[in-house]
Amino acid sequence: DLKDERVLVHALVGCRGRWTLLGEGRTTKAGGKHPAVDGYADTGGVLYFKIPEAKRLPVGLHRVRMTVTGDGTGADAWVHVVRKGAQVVVSDIDGTLTTSAHAETKALLRGRWPGARPEAAATLRAAAGKGYALYYLSSRPDWLVPRSHAWLRGNRFPPGVVHTSLSVAGELKVDPVALKAGALERLKARGLVPVLAFGDKATDAAAFAKAEVPARWLIALEGDAHGRRRFGRWREAARAVAALPPACGL
Repeated sequence: DLKDERVLVHALVGCRGRWTLLGEGRTTKAGGKHPAVDGYADTGGVLYFKIPEAKRLPVGLHRVRMTVTGDGTGADAWVHVVRKGAQVVVSDIDGTLTTSAHAETKALLRGRWPGARPEAAATLRAAAGKGYALYYLSSRPDWLVPRSHAWLRGNRFPPGVVHTSLSVAGELKVDPVALKAGALERLKARGLVPVLAFGDKATDAAAFAKAEVPARWLIALEGDAHGRRRFGRWREAARAVAALPPACGL
């Protein structure tokens, strides 16, 4: 971790035009005391940055680049700004969008990419086209975030937030129900409205039920569906998405 380092924060507003300097900050020192944000604890080497009100980002998807002035290294992030009350469609990734729950693990070991379930991308693109924000919620370890974004783009899934576990071992070390239900509760606390969720495991069904997502579809689920709809193929879910009204609040 780079600790107590100066970092410049730029934004590409709307992912177009010129990079705009939002400001600068410093990564925390070892044993940092910054309060946790969205469940992310300060373990040292963490950048906490609040965008100044004068440079507040408009509604839309924006690319943010954080550059360490000491050695020129950096990291990119994407910030999706939505209005309060925006309706959100949530989807698990492994087994829900990929061809099986362990497709990514096998593909990673072989230096390949996992396959995608037929019609999954088209279904979520239809939801995005109606104005729903996309939130990909996974128990994957966070070091798979760049690969996850690349896989989603490569398979033509709509852009959205990718939320993962902070554990390097992912689901092997975290409780997926607590992780996913907690993430959804934090969305709701911000005034966002998860209205539809897709998953493939009993833990997904439990997390969605705990967070009281009103519509929940479980693909090829083995286990308790918690009273919600199962479907064998994404084609069935596509019909349900087609029947959805346009989203409010975006």
